[in-house]
Amino acid sequence: MRIVVVTPWFPSLLKPAAGIFVKRDVDLLQTNHEVTVLHLAEHGDLGADEPLRMPLDSGATLIRQRFDPMNPVSLLKAVSSVRELLQEADAVHSMAMHALMPVRLARPRVPWVHTEHWSALIRRSLPIKKRIGLALYRSSLSRPDAVVAVGETLANAAERYTGARVEVIPNHVPLGTHGHLPQVPEARGEAPLRLVAVGSMLHHKGPLESIDTLNELRRLGVAATLTWIGTGPLEHEMRHKAEQLGLREALVLPGHVAPEEIPEALRQAHVFILPTSFETFGVAIAEALGQGLPVVTAGYGGHLDFTPPEASRIVTQRTGAALASAVVSLISDENRWSPEQILEYALERFSDHQRELAYSSVYRRIT
Repeated sequence: MRIVVVTPWFPSLLKPAAGIFVKRDVDLLQTNHEVTVLHLAEHGDLGADEPLRMPLDSGATLIRQRFDPMNPVSLLKAVSSVRELLQEADAVHSMAMHALMPVRLARPRVPWVHTEHWSALIRRSLPIKKRIGLALYRSSLSRPDAVVAVGETLANAAERYTGARVEVIPNHVPLGTHGHLPQVPEARGEAPLRLVAVGSMLHHKGPLESIDTLNELRRLGVAATLTWIGTGPLEHEMRHKAEQLGLREALVLPGHVAPEEIPEALRQAHVFILPTSFETFGVAIAEALGQGLPVVTAGYGGHLDFTPPEASRIVTQRTGAALASAVVSLISDENRWSPEQILEYALERFSDHQRELAYSSVYRRIT
């Protein structure tokens, strides 16, 4: 089947981690289909020398077009591009909310699948700009022939606007292998407990709370270090807070790490921590489990669907005291799953084969 994927999010030279989950879905679809991706790249997504057409490693074709969803001329150009690509397509697959309007206005005559990732559908408070965007776009959720969400919480929110059942198909999760797993916390001896986090340095991800956790662990007599993988506007504040608390040597900020290098970084830790306030799915949390690593996290959203008590702790308060208590509870739990057991759970829960079957079922249902 010839599938045109339309998405506002896709990795670029300027933003190599942006929309990595979309690329992984494209790679999955390409195993059984012929996929062309139209990346509607918004301001700041592309570098000056970014190629606008290129083959992907999976065999799919990537086409990039600069796009401003609030500019009528830009929107019409996107609609025209979608129409042109659909002339030789058997299906169209929009991925993420901002892809809905260009596809809707193109009036596709082929089956239309939409996969939703947008956190605005589940967030309990939104800035005015996102509230306006949500009001404009949510009416379009009823237009595709099938809608997919990456988690139960997001699916339940989307069903309020689709008027039909929303299929849940999780994101791709890189999975580890037996024989190459993290050290259990109790095997560290006198060495510090190694915590790791992966995420943007934004308030809702909890980077400052993670430093409070280090401080509280120290108060409890647990020496610990934190490696936060990612970048963002709170980096300076993180460094300043760690300096003030005397934790400068305990904080490691490597910045952006290539996706293929993250599994090894996870395996070097004892516990994954992410004091998030919400997640549509929680790829980083799932990936930690996928490497056999126990997890401490917070908030609401899709990650609550796959964080078993035998391998995780979920705190209701995003404070250093609550998070440190959860870390201590988890590492001292005699019934905590071993890295091998966590990996086995993840292999079953996040199987790409099951994702492939689920998408095939969606396509069969509407074609």
